[in-house]
Amino acid sequence: MKKFIEDLTNITGQLKPSLIGSINFKSKLIMAPLAGITTSPFRELMSTCGAGGVVTELISSHAITHSNQKTLNMLRLGDEAIPAIQLFGNSPEMMATAAIIAAKYGAKYIDINMGCPVKKVTSRGAGAALMKTPAIAAEMIRQVKKSISIPVTIKIRLGQNEDKINAEEIVKIAQEEGAEFVTIHGRTLNQGYRGNANWDIIENIASKYQIPIVGNGDLFSSEKIKSRLKITNCKALMLGRGPLKNPFLFLAELDHNFGIKDYSSLIEILLSKMVAANYNDKLIITNIKKHAVWLSSGLPGASKFRYNVFTEHSLTKIMNLALAFFPSNENSEQITEDESFLAGGHG
Repeated sequence: MKKFIEDLTNITGQLKPSLIGSINFKSKLIMAPLAGITTSPFRELMSTCGAGGVVTELISSHAITHSNQKTLNMLRLGDEAIPAIQLFGNSPEMMATAAIIAAKYGAKYIDINMGCPVKKVTSRGAGAALMKTPAIAAEMIRQVKKSISIPVTIKIRLGQNEDKINAEEIVKIAQEEGAEFVTIHGRTLNQGYRGNANWDIIENIASKYQIPIVGNGDLFSSEKIKSRLKITNCKALMLGRGPLKNPFLFLAELDHNFGIKDYSSLIEILLSKMVAANYNDKLIITNIKKHAVWLSSGLPGASKFRYNVFTEHSLTKIMNLALAFFPSNENSEQITEDESFLAGGHG
């Protein structure tokens, strides 16, 4: 394990820093916020794997301002690469108050979620629903920026549906209000995570505005990432579901020998980070199961492995299953093009 971490550290040390606005990321590939997934231990793991920056899962501004302890615990940052805290809500005033609290936890910037398509978020006028009300979106950026000294960014979608594409309008507002950059996910609210991301719209917007654009959507393979980096007008790319199946995607531009055989080592690292973060046994087992199964997606024997993992209750036996499964697939090809993977959405 020690040699694996040393080798991985040597490779990630070759990544080239990328300045986006005033924020100096460790590379042009950033880990996206994913609800229920991008916890501090997972963000630390992605940082170890070469993520240029990481973002918390979306956190309720309402819960922060009402001092909900479980929510405040989500603000805690670990040993992470250029960490950001992402907030969601529908009130500019409450968002500004929450940003003041969140900034004290050491975030490098605050990201406002204007892209989550989940109904329990949008039904309250938050997430992607904010794009329906540009005036409120503008006021939210304005008030949050005025309330804190660290940079403010936003993450959006293309619009509500294919007939109501207004990402450019929101980008223009973000530029006028002094946001540091805008991340655009190339789908509409109605699409959720189905279908394909529309990179033509993302690239067109990125070519027209001075504010930096970070592109997001369908970057599931090293080949797609490298191809996009060669032609993009975006200042950086954000990876979401892809790294759940292959965390080494952050090394796409580098020559390296890391792969499926090393996934078991990543599971071990994640376990150690959850233990260090004082996760209880039940939470550790739940997370190890999820991440082991996601890593196995697209591999031969994944269905049987998934069954064995989810029907097992012993952490030791779950770890043994993972430690045996991934090295046995060292020479296998992992299928990466799978639109159904986490299509239910995670933020």
